[in-house]
Amino acid sequence: MKYQAQTSILFLLLCYWSRPPTVSGFTEEQLQRVTGYVQRTFGIRGQHAYAVKFTPAQCAALSENDIAAALNGENIQNVKNAMNSQSIYSGTQMVMATYKDLGNNKREHSEHRLLYPPSRSSVSPAQDLMNRQPAAGCVLFYTYNSPCNAYCTNPNGRFNIVDKLSVFGTNNKAFVFNQVYQEQNINCCHETRLKSVDKQMPLYRCTNNCIKCFNNNRFNALCLRA
Repeated sequence: MKYQAQTSILFLLLCYWSRPPTVSGFTEEQLQRVTGYVQRTFGIRGQHAYAVKFTPAQCAALSENDIAAALNGENIQNVKNAMNSQSIYSGTQMVMATYKDLGNNKREHSEHRLLYPPSRSSVSPAQDLMNRQPAAGCVLFYTYNSPCNAYCTNPNGRFNIVDKLSVFGTNNKAFVFNQVYQEQNINCCHETRLKSVDKQMPLYRCTNNCIKCFNNNRFNALCLRA
């Protein structure tokens, strides 16, 4: 009986040791550090979106040093040049885009530009980022303005980005926005639509601090407060 008990304990320990380490999700403080660092470093104003990935080791704490190590390889002037020319910046651990003017008062939204392939024979900039080394331990997708009802979160629209968020195949990920998108004094996003985003990636709003938009499936109204 004693031998059987010892064998059972040893088996349980072996199973525990063989399990992959659990990676905790982003904290609000980590998201504040990342979004603040990107803004201070690259200084992009107005509507833009980016995806930034970190290695498993960098994800453990995401200190200022970890963020700097991840983004030091991104050329600041190249990022600014790409944004000023409405191009897409594709770096080692970050991709970024602004909207693109299409004429006739039409624009291709920055989120769409990162999450959709530019042609049928290619992959999206976000997919390309995730395909390349280093492997992602955690990833943050950021858009300055909240995703709008008419295009980005419209389940029947051809510009819907929600399903495309599955490209970020790690369990440790976050979707962050800063401002609530307004058009002609109308709040252009809604709790129901934001919930569809949160199901794909935990949704946060980061201004002077970061807040989680859904907790145990309950909506935090501060996420849409002007």
